[in-house]
Amino acid sequence: MNPFEFLPAIVEEHHKELMREAEQYRMLTNAFEADRPSGRELNKFLAVVGKKFVALGNSLEARFGNQSDAQVGFTRQRKSEECA
Repeated sequence: MNPFEFLPAIVEEHHKELMREAEQYRMLTNAFEADRPSGRELNKFLAVVGKKFVALGNSLEARFGNQSDAQVGFTRQRKSEECA
């Protein structure tokens, strides 16, 4: 029996296995792309969130003033013994 008689069957089986893997990969990437928002949608969302943060910051400054001008903050302790 010639050992090379099995070679075409092995090659064909390996090819089928590679084709199955490629199809699974294709299906996964298509599913992820369908669920992902487009760049334009993401930019719009981030713009809205940014505007909300600016409005929140403005309202906090109007209510409490600019804290960096008043130099209000925590003082840093120098030694751990000072903690009580």
